[in-house]
Amino acid sequence: MSISAAEARVKRDRLALKKFGASGRSREDKIKSIMSSYFKNLEMPEEVPLDQWLDKYYYLPSESASEHGRWVTDRFPFHRKLCYKLSPMSYAREIGISKGSQLGVSTIGVGWSMYIADQGLGPTLITQPTKDAVTEFVEQKMEPSIAVCKKVKDSLGENKPKYLPNTKLRKGFPGGFLSFVSAGSPTSLRSKSIRNLVIDEEDALSTDLAGEGSAPQLAIRRVANFPDHKIFRISTPVLKETSSIEPYCNTGTAERYLVPCPSCNPDLDKY
Repeated sequence: MSISAAEARVKRDRLALKKFGASGRSREDKIKSIMSSYFKNLEMPEEVPLDQWLDKYYYLPSESASEHGRWVTDRFPFHRKLCYKLSPMSYAREIGISKGSQLGVSTIGVGWSMYIADQGLGPTLITQPTKDAVTEFVEQKMEPSIAVCKKVKDSLGENKPKYLPNTKLRKGFPGGFLSFVSAGSPTSLRSKSIRNLVIDEEDALSTDLAGEGSAPQLAIRRVANFPDHKIFRISTPVLKETSSIEPYCNTGTAERYLVPCPSCNPDLDKY
């Protein structure tokens, strides 16, 4: 008994639908796809040094940068080694910099915070000298930077899991949180256990906070439970007699970035 070509096509399509379903994929293909996605999500994020991550994903918002747009580490070449020391592959635990004004180091602190969230590197505390400074930092630098950085959309941005905290002063991400506090409050400095710490404008902080010791040291004690912690201490020195960043940097490697004199070295390519 013969059947027409149209009937044969209908019969073939029915068999295909029965075998593969409406999606056009077999049960085995679906299982492979699900398992592939499952194990892919179990993989650790690609381990990329901070400077490479910044060059690839970090954008400066117009709210806080005159030269807004993609970050370029080579704009300030001395940033590159600083960024590497802040990366997980470096064994450095405390990184301090005594610097001049407006050299982009606090901006690295913002980028490092987003890098931590993207890589899931644990609870992080960012300190500012006053409550007003905390609010200004979050509103002018942190939140605009998150908004223009697509890489952190799933960890800090609009696609982050709804169960994670997302307030002005506490932003959760898978594997940790970013907490922004005033270093003028001993309670805010001693109430958290953290892995990463940013102390911004250290020399503006109190050397004796409510009789409990210096604000930087109170904050630094919070990393005691994390052997693989990172501490980033940033400041423009104020007074030599009361400065804590200057003596701290002098006890370290005290590295300097060479800027050769163009008059003495007309052939600067060798540098």
